[in-house]
Amino acid sequence: MFKFQQAAEFALEAFLRGAGKLGVGHSLLKLIAEIEALGIDIEEIRKCSLTLEKFYIPTRYPDAYPEGSPYEFYDAEEAEKALNCSSKVIEFVRKRYYEQCDRAEKEREEKSPGKG
Repeated sequence: MFKFQQAAEFALEAFLRGAGKLGVGHSLLKLIAEIEALGIDIEEIRKCSLTLEKFYIPTRYPDAYPEGSPYEFYDAEEAEKALNCSSKVIEFVRKRYYEQCDRAEKEREEKSPGKG
């Protein structure tokens, strides 16, 4: 499940870097707050970001829980939820990226010398 968190984190960081921001850190909530500061509505991924945030540390460290190994605390249902959330965040980024590309293309066309 850590890998699902990482996939979402990398997608959000890439989006921010594409927008000219640093986009660093491991907190998905911090990263989506930076995206929101750009004037982009992040409500559709807020809950998924919170869900994935919980998989960053405890899924990786054997001493994250008082007793037992991390694998004992997660099941297939949670893995499916993490996969769905990660996919949702990645799709959010993909959609915003293509919207930005379309907007930039329209602006170039409007400024092109052949237009009048």
